[in-house]
Amino acid sequence: MGKRGYISLALCLSPFLAARPAFAQLQPPSISFDSPYYSDPAVFIGPGSLVRLSAPAGAEGATVYYVLDAAPEPANEELYAGPFTLDAGTHTLYARLTLDGYWSGTSSAAVHVDALPPATTLLIGGVPAGAPGGDGFLHLPASATIGFSAEDDASGYNSTEFYVDTDPESCDYEGPLVSTMPAGSCQNDLYTAPFTLAPGTHTLYYHSYDNVDNGGEMQQFALSVDTGGWIRGSVATPDLPPGSTVTLLVSGDMFRDDPLLFPF
Repeated sequence: MGKRGYISLALCLSPFLAARPAFAQLQPPSISFDSPYYSDPAVFIGPGSLVRLSAPAGAEGATVYYVLDAAPEPANEELYAGPFTLDAGTHTLYARLTLDGYWSGTSSAAVHVDALPPATTLLIGGVPAGAPGGDGFLHLPASATIGFSAEDDASGYNSTEFYVDTDPESCDYEGPLVSTMPAGSCQNDLYTAPFTLAPGTHTLYYHSYDNVDNGGEMQQFALSVDTGGWIRGSVATPDLPPGSTVTLLVSGDMFRDDPLLFPF
């Protein structure tokens, strides 16, 4: 399992390709990333996470150099002047330091900057929801379950927040989740399992986060939960000859395209 928090890497003690004196006790700088980050085992960070290069204890006052996305050669070195961010994508970073004319070995790290949130799909009855009807509502029977699925190709999916009949902009609660509060409320907005809604009209809001805290745009659906019941009526077929077979298509799940067929 991956771990979230602060990460520090000091890897791959290979020297830069240069004929310069090295001091055996001079350790290379550490490479660290501010939160958010995720490692499982590849390292992912968010687009705003700072990259830091730090001299080890005993090497205070050393000058640190680094190479980004290039061969670790002196011609590609840049002087480290302070924490910096990286563009979205995959990067390779090398770092070393010099002190009193001596050079350390090289530390290195590969990191992926994930700038995209997960893609979230609304599920009705375990299948992707269709488009709303002409009245703007997504119709479903009271027995239909509501759920979500999400995918993230980089740092991975972490969680989905959802709200029922509550505008998320109105929520100012920042305390721990309260599982005894209604699902989809400000105090209990973490999706854990499919749920149903009472008959009537509802407004559903939802979005998902990945493992470096990229959150998708809040989605909104108007739902109409129908109570169901008997369908009464008559079928007239004056233009058909006697003995013709008529098939009646009936669908109680208006979000589905698989109506029941009744030949008579």
